[in-house]
Amino acid sequence: MIYYGEDFADVLLSVMEQKAEATDQECLQALLYYYEYDDFMDFE
Repeated sequence: MIYYGEDFADVLLSVMEQKAEATDQECLQALLYYYEYDDFMDFE
């Protein structure tokens, strides 16, 4: 799995905007989701 720095940061920022107390596991899930779908994961 290869991420460009900006994509990596954008995914993590998206997670933190949705869930201020996001776990490491949730961040990893969001990165994997972005890698597979080229879209940000929604946390509800």
